[in-house]
Amino acid sequence: MSPIESKKEWYNNKTLLIILFFVFPPLGIYAMIKHKTDLWKKILYILPSSFFSILFVSAIVAVIFSDNYKAGLDHYNKKEYVKAYDSFQLVSSHDKNYKDAISKIEELKPIVDSIKKSETLQNVSDNKKEKTEERLKDNIKSQIERELIAIDKGVMIGKGESITALQMDLVLFSAYSTIIKEGEDSDDIETKKLAKKLKEKVQNLQKSGFPKLRKRYTEIVKNLMWENDIDVYSSNGGDVLNVTGGIFVTNKNIKQIQETIDENMQLFRFKQVRYRWYKGSDEFTYYDISPPKDTEPVTFENK
Repeated sequence: MSPIESKKEWYNNKTLLIILFFVFPPLGIYAMIKHKTDLWKKILYILPSSFFSILFVSAIVAVIFSDNYKAGLDHYNKKEYVKAYDSFQLVSSHDKNYKDAISKIEELKPIVDSIKKSETLQNVSDNKKEKTEERLKDNIKSQIERELIAIDKGVMIGKGESITALQMDLVLFSAYSTIIKEGEDSDDIETKKLAKKLKEKVQNLQKSGFPKLRKRYTEIVKNLMWENDIDVYSSNGGDVLNVTGGIFVTNKNIKQIQETIDENMQLFRFKQVRYRWYKGSDEFTYYDISPPKDTEPVTFENK
């Protein structure tokens, strides 16, 4: 027998043929067509393999065209904002929820930017134990210099479309506090000077930023509470939050609402909350907050 006659084509290998039917049905069908056997046997093998091919292709299509909008909503509801942002960006322009996805992207962008910025700053802090003392000094100094440049270019505060977005501005203030503290603790004289300069700029940023945050917070809460017939506005230069509604005729409701918003009252440094059960009432129930000054460092310890 000559070498050419002894050569066995791959599609005539029965073992390989059976494996292909289950592992990669389309190739298995092709091999069966080429396989030397009776026509009725080919049909017998090809019919079930075609069924598997449909399932195989359907699985691939399902993966490629997964519901990115639904995935984005799931992440959004779980407060996994970075994953939600990434999923919404994958929504096709032909998707019926495309406009809502774009709206969510616009809402999440400042939050995601703040989170990534905070993570970057935190990574600097987490990695400091692994670096030499001289390298650490250089990193802190460089970080302070970058933040000084960023502040000089302009930092947007109080522009968020949700309470969560406003809280991300506070995260940024907290990150500044961490960097300043590290600069102040440095043995390098130049780094200390830069830290002092950054501290002054951050104090000015907070001094102008906190009133904006309180104002925007009041606007957001007002819009949220409107449909419940509750009016919300600020007074005393924005330091006092006024809440008016019929439900506040009982102390129980006042207490429940206060417990709900108390953390944000402290975070945004309101000085007082006043509850009335009808507009124009001279009598009201109030809670004093006693927050730090707007210029004092922002920390989340014991919050």
